[in-house]
Amino acid sequence: MRARPAERRSELLNTSKSSGRVAILRHAFSSSCRCRRSDRGVFVEMIIMAALGEQRTGGYTITVDSARMTNVGLYVFVGTQSPGALCGTTQALTQPADIARLQRIDGAVHFVDVPTLRECP
Repeated sequence: MRARPAERRSELLNTSKSSGRVAILRHAFSSSCRCRRSDRGVFVEMIIMAALGEQRTGGYTITVDSARMTNVGLYVFVGTQSPGALCGTTQALTQPADIARLQRIDGAVHFVDVPTLRECP
């Protein structure tokens, strides 16, 4: 279910919060995504992206864990992890993100956050 175009992943993670992000994502996926097309040229797969936004320190992660189709749309389960109060972290701005390639749907996509707190001794 998961696909990560490694050569473009760093470009996606280092984008700013500005509207330029959309253009960079479009460029990255149009040049490296291997999404399948039907015989008529219509895409049969889609890319989804989950991001935590800018964080003040390291230690934050986000992972697209799974997806389930229901009668009200697609539910994408996203695991997020944050560092506990005693964890040592890098003192740098980070932008955790993850991408996944799925079968294309035309319905609604709902993201479900499954948060965890990493405790450090």
